[in-house]
Amino acid sequence: MKNTREAKIVINGQELTEAQSMTMRVSIETFYAFLTDTSTALGSDPHGVALSSAYRNRMDEIRNYMYANSSLS
Repeated sequence: MKNTREAKIVINGQELTEAQSMTMRVSIETFYAFLTDTSTALGSDPHGVALSSAYRNRMDEIRNYMYANSSLS
């Protein structure tokens, strides 16, 4: 079995290739950085702030799964 650095991601039964998994990782990390670096990324009103926080929390969960058995952590 090939030793991959990227997470195994399955969407609706279809396993992504390593390149597709890498694209997902980079997309998540980029959006996470955007939300973290820009406190009002989704608006400065209570809804925008709450939405930014909720997205960061869900991405933290996903990132934990992605890096759990990866050499990228």
